[in-house]
Amino acid sequence: MINVLTFLISFILIASFPVASSADTAPPSTITTPEILAKIYPHYLEYTHFKIIGECQWLDTSSGVPVTHTTLELDEYLPDLIVSVFNAAGDNPWWEAATMLDIESDALGSSLVYAMTGFPMGTGHNGSQSGNQHADHIVMKEVDVIGNPQTFYQFPFAKLDVDTEPFMPYYQSSLDMGDRSGTAELLRPEAVDPFDYYVGPDFYNHWGYEFPRSMTVNIDNDYKASVVLALHAADIVTNRNALHTVQSTEDSCGDNCAVANVIEEMNEEHAVWQEVYPNDRHIKLGEDDSTELESLGADDEDAGNGNYVFVIWRHYKGCQQAPGHIVLKTVSVPDTEKR
Repeated sequence: MINVLTFLISFILIASFPVASSADTAPPSTITTPEILAKIYPHYLEYTHFKIIGECQWLDTSSGVPVTHTTLELDEYLPDLIVSVFNAAGDNPWWEAATMLDIESDALGSSLVYAMTGFPMGTGHNGSQSGNQHADHIVMKEVDVIGNPQTFYQFPFAKLDVDTEPFMPYYQSSLDMGDRSGTAELLRPEAVDPFDYYVGPDFYNHWGYEFPRSMTVNIDNDYKASVVLALHAADIVTNRNALHTVQSTEDSCGDNCAVANVIEEMNEEHAVWQEVYPNDRHIKLGEDDSTELESLGADDEDAGNGNYVFVIWRHYKGCQQAPGHIVLKTVSVPDTEKR
């Protein structure tokens, strides 16, 4: 685990160092961990949806004398994952992730791709040259899913145990050879279903598909493409993910306590999405953009040069933990059903 004091000292000394990248894809600025947390704090009331739904009683006999503990049973959303979507290796706008986690993974991923294919690792855009303004647009980007550094903040109210570890790299697309080789999703029946698993309000007005969960999508809008790629990566981390190179979350916060997995949805039953770079705003997955006067997310794309950072507030429900075993709970919480 990273020592907090050492990290903060290092941050103060070198926070001004730029992230190296090519000028045409690089973010115009970076965002630091303290800046991300500063964008999380003001939205607790808006995104957490904190509710007390009951209480839990625990019987602890470890000392030889039975002791009963009573804890709250809660329903809330907690910001436990941070997802960076960026154009190419070195472009991650989250400064600490770029400098502490990505450098080695990018180098290793590049060497693995070259060994497998004989070509360098590629990312970016490959737009159609047909002249049709609605022509297909192939977008491939790098995506990191990293545990939110909870050691740097305290919640202003009761909370459940967080499922993720601070700064844990749960997924780095540069290392996911199953995705780059195209083999990871070949056996998923969802990947060949054109009428379901779409990201949007309906089949005729959607941004794209949740499956196959690849870091390449066919969308003629960079912002929507990046949100869909972030969704793909978070889905891989929190669901079944055979053949992907990934560290899965437990999707559990203890006994009689569960954390929602991430799926394509608009009702936010499983998760609330917050963009923290380049802008600070609430993301609605697949929102209806048919009334937009300009391309949805154009301001975000321009502000970040097509690089983004999102915070995922996942839905937590269950008992605050205590020593011993549960003898009484108000609500029985089932385990998360990973798909």
